[in-house]
Amino acid sequence: LRQEWNRKNQYRNIMKKILCAIVSMLAVSVGLKAFEFNRQPAGLIKGARLSYVSSTTVKIGVGYGESMGSYWEIAATDTLATNGYTLTGLTTTANGVVQYIYIDRSSSSLPDVAITNSTTAPTWSDDFLGWYRGTDRCIGAVWISASGAILEFKCPDDETYLLNNGLIPIPQILPNSYGVYSSLDISPYSPANASHMYTSVAAWATSLNWFSVRVAIRTDPTDTFTADGVQRADISHWLSYLRNETKNLDWMAFAETAPGVLTTTGGITVRIQGYRLER
Repeated sequence: LRQEWNRKNQYRNIMKKILCAIVSMLAVSVGLKAFEFNRQPAGLIKGARLSYVSSTTVKIGVGYGESMGSYWEIAATDTLATNGYTLTGLTTTANGVVQYIYIDRSSSSLPDVAITNSTTAPTWSDDFLGWYRGTDRCIGAVWISASGAILEFKCPDDETYLLNNGLIPIPQILPNSYGVYSSLDISPYSPANASHMYTSVAAWATSLNWFSVRVAIRTDPTDTFTADGVQRADISHWLSYLRNETKNLDWMAFAETAPGVLTTTGGITVRIQGYRLER
């Protein structure tokens, strides 16, 4: 009898250990799922790529991410991805303006999102590793022309915007000296959270004589891009900027009718043709 009792007791102890192990495994599994959903890695964002629809509307593609620790997503069936989002408050301005696209946290039922737009620029958050206006996370930015219309663009990836027509042609005066750089502040035409600006310089000389034309563009002397041509020279390049850095660029151009003989009978235009965002 004693041996039978011992066997039963051992069996009960084994079953108890097995049950405890199963309960522990289930608790860990449930805990991991809750952790994965409620505590997203700070700064996470994937997709939510913008595409141009009309002068007032953009589509926001499939995507997901984190906003102040909470998970959000845009599904393929979401109206933001199928019909798009129509920007509010578009008005005419003197030179045009940037409209930022935000996840409206107070109006969202996360993970479903509501969208809002504003000319108020976001600021960088070290706590959440993203660009925010208050509690609203920035997921995009579009240029609104002086007429109040969205300038047509395309996004080859989630953060890059290429403008179908060169944004903001800024005419300059062709200098009459060699190698002299002029500074130009392009901040009014740049999203605050742009890490790169795709810019171009074109210079030309108007005469029947032979011309040598040189142009250059840079953000600092160690990051200079130069092009030469006959009667005309063009260069386009991505210029990179540090976070919160004032977006200046330096340009240089000159033309000569003969070696050492400079002319100002021409022109130069600086253009912004795109930008890359940090979100």
